[in-house]
Amino acid sequence: ARDGPSAADNFTALEQKGVQLMFEIDATRLQQCSSQLGLFNVVIFNFPHTGVPLGRRSECIQSNKELIAGFLSSVPAVIAKDGEVHITLLTKGFYAEWDIQELIKEAGMKKTNEFVLNKEEFQDYAHRLTLGSHGKLVQVKDNGAKVYLCEPRDALEQTGNMRHLCNTSVRLRITCIDSATGTDSEVATEILVLLQESQAPKDVLELRRALGMVHDTRQLNRVLDQLVRSSTATKSECGIGKPKYSVKGSCGSLHLGLGPERAESSQMLQERIVEVLKMQPCALDTLQVAKAVGLTVQKDVRGALELLHSSGRISRVLSS
Repeated sequence: ARDGPSAADNFTALEQKGVQLMFEIDATRLQQCSSQLGLFNVVIFNFPHTGVPLGRRSECIQSNKELIAGFLSSVPAVIAKDGEVHITLLTKGFYAEWDIQELIKEAGMKKTNEFVLNKEEFQDYAHRLTLGSHGKLVQVKDNGAKVYLCEPRDALEQTGNMRHLCNTSVRLRITCIDSATGTDSEVATEILVLLQESQAPKDVLELRRALGMVHDTRQLNRVLDQLVRSSTATKSECGIGKPKYSVKGSCGSLHLGLGPERAESSQMLQERIVEVLKMQPCALDTLQVAKAVGLTVQKDVRGALELLHSSGRISRVLSS
């Protein structure tokens, strides 16, 4: 209550926090002072009540229904885009006769959520009788009170199908697809380099670990199958355990899943590397070759070097 015994202290505390306080605002005619109020992302009305005593039951119920109906009808005038309204009410006894769900619907609003009021979020808040401003402050037992979230129905319909689904309790499952693991051809190059450097055949799990666990197992299986069918790699089955893979023959003509532009780009990179190596008086490592051709992705350079080596165009020098 505005003129309750602790009101002055509350006002001072709020103003010190930068809260703007306004009085004599009719909650059922907010459109009349919308220019003065501005727009809000959230409008909260905790435990609305006209103060009509429960002894006049019919009048009490009707007056409170009119209060809430008037508030819901006028509140869209002060709601920002995608804003919402929170109304907190008790749900038992004669409060159930207010029929908040129907009032929300009749006002052109749509309930988007409801949940039990968490009193721990308002530790210093006490629900008092409305008439307490004119006499003894009486605290109301409000355990189990519910917060109803609602928004103008027209605004919800304009925000698109996805938000409409979310507000009709439809459960959605989002599948994230990581596109940074590389194309099949890029993965094939990594596998070939790894297998040629390996001293022993490897199974899918060993390959995946060696490649840093960044590739999907299904993609690895698909690429390995392509390598085997193209006779670029060999698949050995021991009867027990998973099949293992090793390099077989030349992989100089490998273009798994490559389009014409990608294949041409790979060929151009190989030619640039050959020209660079011809001009060097001594051997270069992968990083030096990458810098010489102006690439920062060593994986592409390593793959091109491996293709050149497999085709016999360059030789590999082992340093001590």
